[in-house]
Amino acid sequence: MMNRKRVIALVLCLGVAFVLAASSVFILHEADHDCVGEGCEICANIAATVRLLRGFALMGAIILSLFAALLAIRKCRRAAARQTCPTLTPVGWKVRLNN
Repeated sequence: MMNRKRVIALVLCLGVAFVLAASSVFILHEADHDCVGEGCEICANIAATVRLLRGFALMGAIILSLFAALLAIRKCRRAAARQTCPTLTPVGWKVRLNN
């Protein structure tokens, strides 16, 4: 079951990467087209593609910042766990028992 989920996640990631690459190629290919002025379909498609890329960039920035915050929280918790209070036993207090 886990293997199937990983394959689906990989296919989705590759699909998103393909969409981003194809969008960039489209913009590069059509950047110097012969514009007919107002109502140019190519200019409208380029504007839509730029909006798509900006949306993915914003989403990626949000995901990256959440990931960084989670890593920072995990690091703080590990540091706090290392600084545990010493156990309150005679051995912890280094009391010498001479009976």
